[in-house]
Amino acid sequence: SLLDLGEKSFVPDVYAIITRLDTEEGERLSKNFDEVMTLKREKKQQLIEVERLAAQKREAETRERIRQEQVRKRAEELRLIEVERLAAQKDAMVRELHCRFESDFLSADSYFQELHTGIITEQEFEAEKYSFVKNWISANIPSRNGSKQLPDDEQIAAIAAVHGDIQVVARAGSGKTTTLVNRTLFLLKHCRI
Repeated sequence: SLLDLGEKSFVPDVYAIITRLDTEEGERLSKNFDEVMTLKREKKQQLIEVERLAAQKREAETRERIRQEQVRKRAEELRLIEVERLAAQKDAMVRELHCRFESDFLSADSYFQELHTGIITEQEFEAEKYSFVKNWISANIPSRNGSKQLPDDEQIAAIAAVHGDIQVVARAGSGKTTTLVNRTLFLLKHCRI
């Protein structure tokens, strides 16, 4: 039909010829043609608008993904900065504890309790204290028969217990006397009691 050819340039001329032959039919066809052309233009405009809106939506989604990725990266950077800051605080506190162990071992427990900030746990504090005592024993106790026999962890805990009395219970030959001698030497030489 002629309406399907609406985008061709000769169609208006055809309608003009039909109008000359039959005015009423020509006007009706011309009106239909104009309506169809208007509908096609509107449909084309709608498609263009839909494509424009879809492109805007894709653009907005892309910008949002980029923004979220930047937020995630920034949060990760801040988390790493916080981890590094806490690690630096922990290192500083461990160094301070070692200075305290060196200069005033007897007050180290109360110092830790006063300044306990959650940076170092009590188990970490005890491990640092035992490590210090073990190193002190290794450096300051003379060797026997050419070799040093270092105390085990339970013996170190007994040597490091400087507040109050301790009770050492173990089987024969397990090193009770050596532990008590080492504790006495540690208290006399290092803690100056």
